[in-house]
Amino acid sequence: GACRHQAQKAEGAGAFPPLTGSGAAYLLAQLDAFADGSRANPLMAPIAKGLSPQQRADVSAYLASLPSGIARPATPPADARPGDAGAWLAQRGRMADGVPACASCHGPAGEGVGEHFPAIAHLNAAYMQEQIDAWKNGQRGPGPLGLMAAIAKKLSSDDIKALAAYYAGRAK
Repeated sequence: GACRHQAQKAEGAGAFPPLTGSGAAYLLAQLDAFADGSRANPLMAPIAKGLSPQQRADVSAYLASLPSGIARPATPPADARPGDAGAWLAQRGRMADGVPACASCHGPAGEGVGEHFPAIAHLNAAYMQEQIDAWKNGQRGPGPLGLMAAIAKKLSSDDIKALAAYYAGRAK
């Protein structure tokens, strides 16, 4: 029915990030940020503002209870080679610049980890770049442990394209 169709949309596609399987605390924090205006988005802000705090919590819990569609690998990914920028950043980071491996917070397949670190495997390059730019410009909260605002400032557009390509190959 309608709920199943909406849940399928929440798995992420195109410009829309995956929501299913993310931690309820992360999802609720994002809905609350859209509702109070601390995270701007012309599509999500009116939706979040139209929900009561309890409805936002209920939606977050429901989406968190659904499978993400991103399989955690049975074995760790093969070691990244320096010439593969996306794999290198995802698995090893760029410690000389203070950029940790994406997998250390978001999981080896970008599947998300725990209540606060969302899936990034389904994100396309344009959406990733939009979010990185929002962190760089102070238009989005710093995220769990205050990490992403500082990390975003150290990622180039080429980094984002490489990461999006890497995770696109691991999404399903």
